[in-house]
Amino acid sequence: MLPEEIFSRFASRILLLTCDISADDSMEASGVLVSADGFVVTNAHVVEGCRSISATRISGASRRSTEAVLKYYDKKSDTAVLKAEGQGFEFFDLPARTARVGERVYAIGNPRGLEQSISEGIVSGLREEDGISWIQHSAPISPGSSGGALISSRGELLGINSWFVREAQGLNFAVPASTLASAYSGARDLQGFLRFPALPPVSQAQATPPIVHKESPLPAPPSAIAPGSPSFGEGQQDALIRKAAGAALNFTETLANYVCQELVTRYVSESTPARWLAQDVVTMEVVYEGGEENYWNITVGGRPFKGSMDDIGGAWSTGEYGANLVNLFNPGTAAQFHFKQDSRAGGVMVKEYGFEVAHENSRWQVKFGSQVYVPGYTGNVWIDPSTGRVLRIEMDARNFPDKFGTDHVESATDYEYVNVDGTGQHLLPVHAEYLSCQRGTSNCSRNTLDFRNYHLRPVERSVRLNVTVSDKSGHRVTGLPESAFTILENGAPQQIKIFKLEDVPVSVGLIIDNSANMRAQRANLTATALALVRDSSKDDEVFIVNFNDRAFLDLPQDKDFTSDISEMEEALGRIDSRGRTAMRDAVQMSIDHLRTKTNKGKKVLVLVTDGDDNASVVSLEGLVKASQESNVLIYVVGLLGSAEKHEAERAKKDLNVLAESTGGESFFPKDISEADRIAHQVAHDIRNQYTIAYTPTNGALDGSFRAVSVVVKGPGSPVARTLPGYYATK
Repeated sequence: MLPEEIFSRFASRILLLTCDISADDSMEASGVLVSADGFVVTNAHVVEGCRSISATRISGASRRSTEAVLKYYDKKSDTAVLKAEGQGFEFFDLPARTARVGERVYAIGNPRGLEQSISEGIVSGLREEDGISWIQHSAPISPGSSGGALISSRGELLGINSWFVREAQGLNFAVPASTLASAYSGARDLQGFLRFPALPPVSQAQATPPIVHKESPLPAPPSAIAPGSPSFGEGQQDALIRKAAGAALNFTETLANYVCQELVTRYVSESTPARWLAQDVVTMEVVYEGGEENYWNITVGGRPFKGSMDDIGGAWSTGEYGANLVNLFNPGTAAQFHFKQDSRAGGVMVKEYGFEVAHENSRWQVKFGSQVYVPGYTGNVWIDPSTGRVLRIEMDARNFPDKFGTDHVESATDYEYVNVDGTGQHLLPVHAEYLSCQRGTSNCSRNTLDFRNYHLRPVERSVRLNVTVSDKSGHRVTGLPESAFTILENGAPQQIKIFKLEDVPVSVGLIIDNSANMRAQRANLTATALALVRDSSKDDEVFIVNFNDRAFLDLPQDKDFTSDISEMEEALGRIDSRGRTAMRDAVQMSIDHLRTKTNKGKKVLVLVTDGDDNASVVSLEGLVKASQESNVLIYVVGLLGSAEKHEAERAKKDLNVLAESTGGESFFPKDISEADRIAHQVAHDIRNQYTIAYTPTNGALDGSFRAVSVVVKGPGSPVARTLPGYYATK
C-alpha cells in the first residue's frame, strides 16, 4: 500500500489519549484499537500519573471522545491495555506476524499535539534484553507518539511505539505485536478495572533497554515525566530525609482508625518473558484499629471465604499502612539515601531518592510459605518536599539464602490524600503491588491491591485481660463459667464481650541477666530457661534478650523469634557473664520487640535476674507504664541470695511492682535448684489463664489511669490475678 492509503484506511484506529494529571495539567499520547468493543493498547508510561484518561477517535472532521479505564499494566514491557466505552470500532487484529529487518514501516500517532501524523522508515533491528523484545526502526517519532501504531506496508499492526534515543537519529523502539497480544488476552479475562498508577509500580524487573553490542548498551527509555525544579543541595537533601523520617513516624502515630475495601487481583506467570494471567480477585474489608490491620468479610472469586488471610495462600504484602516507612527511616536500619531526580507523584512535584539497606540492619520480613527471612534490599522513595510525606515507596530484595523458596521479591505502595467522611485530607495507601518468583523457575505471582471507600471507624477501646484464678492453697482453678466473673473499672461494672479459657499461641521473651554477679549460676539459668520453653506449645514463638551493662537480642540475625531448642541453647550460652546490670533497659527493649514484631494476642516476658540494676536509663515508673500500655504479662525470677539485705529488699520491692503491675507473678527462690520448678509453674500458669475482654463504659481516651479488678465467685473462695489497670490512650 502507498503511504496515503495506509493513512486513509488506518489513521482512525489510532486514538488520541488525554491523561488528566491535575486540574491544571494534562498530557497527550496515542493508543491503538484492537477490538470492536473498545480495547486499546498503549504504553505503560502513558498511563502513569493519570487521574483519568479520555480516548478520542478522529475520523476526518469527526471527533468522538469517551472515558477509558485501565485493564492491564506492565512496566517491564512498557505495555498497558485500556477499555474505552462504546461498540463498533474499527480495529487492528492481534496477534500479527513478526516484523522483518529491512521492511518498510509507517508510524502513526499524535506527536506534540499534532494529531494523526504519519512518518516512514524501515525496521533496522530486532532486539531482546532480559526477556523483553523490541522492534528498532527509523520512522521518526516524538513525544506524543508513545502508544501510536507501527504499521507494515500491508496494513498489519507490527507494534506500538514506545521510546527513542534523543542523542541519536533513527534509534526508535516499539513494543512488538506478540507482546501486545499477550497483554490483551490477559486484560479481556479480568473483571473490573485497575487504578491508574501514580508512578511505575512493581514489575518482574526494572525495564532494561535493548543492547546492540554487549560492550555498548543503548541509553534507558526516557522518563515519562520531565524534570522539574533544580534538585536540593547536599545539606538540603539531608534535611529532607530527616523531615521524611519524622513525617513517617508521625504518620503511624496519628493514623486514625479506618475501614476500607481492598480489592486484590492475583496474577500468575509461568514463562519468560512474563505473561501475566489473572488468577482470581480477592476482596475484603480492612479494619485498621489501634495500629493493627484486621480483615473481615473475605471473598475469593466472588464467593465468601471462611478462613483467615493466612489460609488463602499465595503471595501477600503487609506494611502498607506505614510499617515499611517507619522501618526504612528507623536509625537502626541505617539506610543509605541518594538523590536521583525531580519527579511527580500523587499529582505534585516530588524528590525521588534511591536507597540501600544492608541485610544486617534490615527489618523487612519476607514470608514464603512457612519460611521467613529478613533480606537486605534496595528501592526508591518519592518525597513531597513541602510536607516530608512519602507518596510512594518501592522495595526490591534479591539476595536470599539458597534454601529459601524465592530468590526475588518486590513491593510498591502509593499514598494519596483522601477526604474521609468530610473530615479533611488524610494520607492513606491507595494502591500497592507485590511480586515474588519461585527460586530457579519462571513461576511468579503478582498481586495488585487497590484500597477504596475509606470511612472513619469510631474509636472503641477494648481492654483485654489475662486472668489467673487460684484457690486458697494457690492451686489454679479452671472451668469456671463467665457468670462467675465480674469486671470493675474504677469501681464500675463492665459488660464482658469476650470470655474464653483456651491454650492460645504465645509470644515469649526470655530476659537473662548476664552481669558479673550471675556468672556462677549461668549453667543452671540456661537449664531453667530451656525447661520453660520445652513446656511451651509448638505454636509459641520465643526470643531471648541477654543483658549486662547493655541489652541485646540474641538470636540469628534473620530471626525475630525461634522455636528451635538448639538455637536457644546457643543464644543462652554464647556470652560470658560480666559487667554491670541494665535490667530495666532489657525489659523495655523486650516490650518494644513484642509490640513491633508479633501479632499474637498473648505476650509474655520472663525475667531472670539478681535485681541489682545499676546501669539502666529507663526508670521503673516509665517501665511499668510501658508494660501496661503494651498489655505484656511479666514474670520475674529474682535470685537475690548473694545480695546485701537492704539491697535485696529494694530489689525485691521493685521486681514485685514490675510483675504485679502487669498481672504477672514474682518468685524469689532461696536456692537456684528451685528455679526448675518455678519454670514449670510459669509455663502452666501461661497455659491456664482466662481471656476476658470488655469495652469500657467510659470511652474517653484522656490518658488517665483506669483501675481494674476482677471479682470471682465459686467454690473455695477463688481469687483472680490480673493487671491492676491501664492508661486510656489511643
